[in-house]
Amino acid sequence: MAAFRRAIRDLARRYDDIVVDIGSGEGAAIESILRVADVAIVPVQPNGMDIWTMGLLDELTVAALELNDGLKVRVILNRASHHHASRDVQSAMTALRACQAIEVSDLVIRERSSIRRAVPAGMLVNEYRPRDPKGSEEIAAVYRLVFAEEPPVHV
Repeated sequence: MAAFRRAIRDLARRYDDIVVDIGSGEGAAIESILRVADVAIVPVQPNGMDIWTMGLLDELTVAALELNDGLKVRVILNRASHHHASRDVQSAMTALRACQAIEVSDLVIRERSSIRRAVPAGMLVNEYRPRDPKGSEEIAAVYRLVFAEEPPVHV
């Protein structure tokens, strides 16, 4: 993992932004990246299993903050149900707000067929046709959360 951290630091010297996608089961890699990251965005599905694992992420974040006091870890809910009777988002938000070190974004990405169709086509939802304004806005909101600026405009 030391080599991984060195590689990330090397990339950081050469690039303004580095995006690292780590699987949730890669505990050592997550621990390593939290030690050197400025921001970590963690998409979490609003279900019991995903929310339960946030306790471990919170512990890793507390430990990482001792070495990297500028770290911001933000959780966003992903693939949330549209169903009007679903209380999953509300329950997940309540559970996540009990975490000590991770921030919970109010941003919620809904389960959208447009996103499922865009990805295999090699596109983002805002590039895919037919256009999905709600899906496009949700992804634009993720961009704003990460970069604190408006996303590039796609025609």
